[in-house]
Amino acid sequence: MVDVGNCTSCPLPEAHKRLEDVHISWHEAVNQYCEPDAFRRNLNHAIQELRNVSWVLQAEKDVIPGFESWYEEWRNRFRADARMKWIVKARNTIVKKSDLSKLSTARITLVPEPSFRGRTEYLVPADAQPHEIARILVEKEGLREFNLAGLLIVERRWVSTELPDDEILGVLAHGFGRLCEMLWEAHERCNSQFRATTCGGEIVPSEYLRALNWKLPCMEASDEDRRAYFDVRKMTSISEYTDEVPILPSGEVTGRYGIELQKLKRMQSTGIEGFIEGAANLIEVAKKILEKDGNHKLMVHVLGQTKSAIVALDPGSREGELLFWEKIAVRARELAAGGIVVIGEFSHVPSCISIDKGDLSRVRQGPGIGMVVVGPNGREVLFWTPYERNESEYRFEPTHRFDNPGVAFLQPLWEIWANPERHS
Repeated sequence: MVDVGNCTSCPLPEAHKRLEDVHISWHEAVNQYCEPDAFRRNLNHAIQELRNVSWVLQAEKDVIPGFESWYEEWRNRFRADARMKWIVKARNTIVKKSDLSKLSTARITLVPEPSFRGRTEYLVPADAQPHEIARILVEKEGLREFNLAGLLIVERRWVSTELPDDEILGVLAHGFGRLCEMLWEAHERCNSQFRATTCGGEIVPSEYLRALNWKLPCMEASDEDRRAYFDVRKMTSISEYTDEVPILPSGEVTGRYGIELQKLKRMQSTGIEGFIEGAANLIEVAKKILEKDGNHKLMVHVLGQTKSAIVALDPGSREGELLFWEKIAVRARELAAGGIVVIGEFSHVPSCISIDKGDLSRVRQGPGIGMVVVGPNGREVLFWTPYERNESEYRFEPTHRFDNPGVAFLQPLWEIWANPERHS
């Protein structure tokens, strides 16, 4: 948001506040992106707030030297800017549903159960409601009735009929940037400093803002902002089922499980090959956790280039599990991950599309500790350690290794790694 600073010393306190209102309204619109009616209401409010900045600035013109000629220059700049012309026009003619629905679209992706059957995608109107999407799926899938199961991803993209190539919140962010630049110039004329802060309270220097075309870093609608997730059977929205894994002090980990964290850190520094080579050690660690705690949540280690993330799966449903892997794929893209390591307790061998049934026949069916190491270069290894449990006693069998097994739940990762431009 814009930092109004000390309003008694700022020469343009009211214009500053209105610019902050634009920032807040923009984020409110982002939060409602997947709710067509609520999004349109918030969009109109954000457009009106954009107009309020210039109105209030004109009311404070007496403190800006040479205001009339300077402001006329800015009006000419706005007239030559197609996106600013649209904003000026839209503020006077509330954006109606029909203005958005004609060219706006939603890409729906059906992630069926089982997930390795393959996903299908369709384009539908962006304002389609869940019951309408269900009807479209029945028609597209050639079904007599709605009996699908799985996860449905709905990714909307709102555009105006007059700016078909521009996502509409990008247009508003552009408008915010132009007004930000104008207020910066106004402050320069008043020999005053202009400052802006992000949602997280981080001050953004004017030089950095200039390099970003005066848009705050947080004013970029991401793919996830534009997506909603549904249980296909019920057509009800679902949210992410994950737990961030707290990093325990090394002394506490060693005391509870007898694990030396330094070994694990050395594995991480060498990428996925280090985890493959050290799989035996990691599985021994998993055994200790299972014996000590009676369970081992499925944990995913995303190996980013500059930082990593560890997330635990805690689904409330099979659809929630499908969503979990979609989100892991998104996180891998955001971190430019060089690999993923999955380890934890499974009720059975994970579904795979490339393991020969003969190979599986030599593995005892039932629960086990599974570890999957996978990288964007196509490298994939599954380690599987079956076990039997008698009350509190565990009996672990030898570990089996499968190279390039095609683990079904990793399909979202392969999709992103195979099509990086589409998912950027």
